[in-house]
Amino acid sequence: MSVKDYREARRVVEKREAKKGFLCHLVIYLVFNAVIFPVYNLVVVPEKIWFHWPLIF
Repeated sequence: MSVKDYREARRVVEKREAKKGFLCHLVIYLVFNAVIFPVYNLVVVPEKIWFHWPLIF
């Protein structure tokens, strides 16, 4: 395996790991916010439903 092949393989692996890490953080962010905002909204101000706005923007 040449140095060029090694660098290319390493670049591919690093790119794959970066994408995997991003997707993991995105899923955690979405699940956390999808649970916390509605619960907080219903406990603090049940008369006005506002939790969908932070999820959209």
